[in-house]
Amino acid sequence: MTEHTAMVPHRGNRLGVQHSLPEVLALVDRANVGLEWNSARALSLLKRDGLDADLPAVVEAARQSLVPMGRERLRQRLTLLGSAMAPGRSAQDAAAWLEHMAQGLRDIPEDLILSAIDEWVKSSRFPPTVADIRECTERHMTRRRVDLARLEAIERLIASGDGDHIQPAPPFFDDWRQAPDTWDESKRCTPEQARAILEDYPHLRGPIRDSLRNVADPGRPDRAEAPRAHIGADVIQQSETARKPTRADYIALGVDPAILDEIASERKAA
Repeated sequence: MTEHTAMVPHRGNRLGVQHSLPEVLALVDRANVGLEWNSARALSLLKRDGLDADLPAVVEAARQSLVPMGRERLRQRLTLLGSAMAPGRSAQDAAAWLEHMAQGLRDIPEDLILSAIDEWVKSSRFPPTVADIRECTERHMTRRRVDLARLEAIERLIASGDGDHIQPAPPFFDDWRQAPDTWDESKRCTPEQARAILEDYPHLRGPIRDSLRNVADPGRPDRAEAPRAHIGADVIQQSETARKPTRADYIALGVDPAILDEIASERKAA
């Protein structure tokens, strides 16, 4: 099934990488504070990689990914589908099916409809229903709506002026993000260093945490499939000398002060 594929104009980050819409969205998708997605955290990640200036183009590309297929193009493709899969239909039945399908699929983007039809004809001898096509596209439609809502939340944060005070996220793991052919094996993280980083940064989540856990304990039974942990010496030094985050740090990342107060009260009570 087709996903976001639009290229976003980009001047290149520190590594000179050209970003596509999926890559930008993957970065935004990691912007969680605790269990909740957070627009301030997302903006800090975009600033870290120099992508915040590209946000208008990204938002527009996300909006375009939800534009429905043109009515005439939709009817032409459905007519071809009906003729190929049900050639014995009467003209009246064919017209009724076409009208029903065109009406039921009028809000779905072209790439998703075409992809769903292509997949359908590979596995069925009968024409699809509206429900069949919508079942193939609904998950992707939902994902695109979520992506757009998140990007628009970042856009509103910037427009309000509050985004000016958000600092770029620390580039702790830039070396880990390098392409394999640029890795410096002499700077690979040791098991001892991986354990120290995990202890110093218990809030780490996702592939970075899994990579470090794989290095820290290669034989663990629940070993996760994750990229190789390649942590540069400068990163390790930061983990060994960096101060612990303060209340102000958490607020800057978008954490509700009330939640911090609640956590502090629970610790005192304990």
